Amino acid sequence: MKSDEFIEYEHPATNERIRLFCFHYAGGNASFYADWHKYLSSDIGVYPVQLPGRGKRRGDEMYTSVEKASEIISSQILPYSDVPLIFTGHSMGGLIAFQTALMLQEKYGVDIKRLFITGSYLDLGTDNIRDTNKLSDIEFCERLRSYGGIDDRILKIKQFYTIFLPVIKNDFLMTGKFEASKTSVLNCGISVYGGDHDILISAMRLDSWKSRSRYGADIRIMSGDHFFINQNKDIICKDISNFAETLRKGV
Repeated sequence: MKSDEFIEYEHPATNERIRLFCFHYAGGNASFYADWHKYLSSDIGVYPVQLPGRGKRRGDEMYTSVEKASEIISSQILPYSDVPLIFTGHSMGGLIAFQTALMLQEKYGVDIKRLFITGSYLDLGTDNIRDTNKLSDIEFCERLRSYGGIDDRILKIKQFYTIFLPVIKNDFLMTGKFEASKTSVLNCGISVYGGDHDILISAMRLDSWKSRSRYGADIRIMSGDHFFINQNKDIICKDISNFAETLRKGV
């Protein structure tokens, strides 16, 4: 039975032939993908995954590991697999998207058709943010600013520190603990996008995705910092739509 408790800002297609599940970045929420349907083919349904602790799931207990999140989300997505599935994820969301696709493949025998990764690689957490728990709130917020992921005006709002900061820190801690299996490989191709001024991820790091698919990975560098996706989502969505067209034609 399908449940929509784990998705928010979804946009089902009228004649749905493909479903795109979207996984947001650390500290973000499903609204990040709220307008993606405007840039995609009309028969692609868009289903942004909402992690606990935010949005309509604000009162739900947050996940403490990427593995646990992926185990639960894969079981929730399974009823939606009666049509072809495509995943996309940004930063932390890329890790959860990969691990969820792997769980669907290994536990349920369901292969997604393609994984679209933006601003992420599998050692993202262990290389960059494992020390989050050692930082003060001020130091942590300064790091967020360096990534380009937060507006200075938000840091002046008292509620940010009591409501939103604990969620962001939880996500960073979860990401920092994640270590992907060295032998895990997906039965689908991977499209990878990075920003040319992303201080978190170099182009060389993105190449590591090539060993995570039986069909390799396409790498594309775009203009921007870690959140280059905000200025380039129309291009990424066009690539998704073009790939979906090859599925329809059976290419």
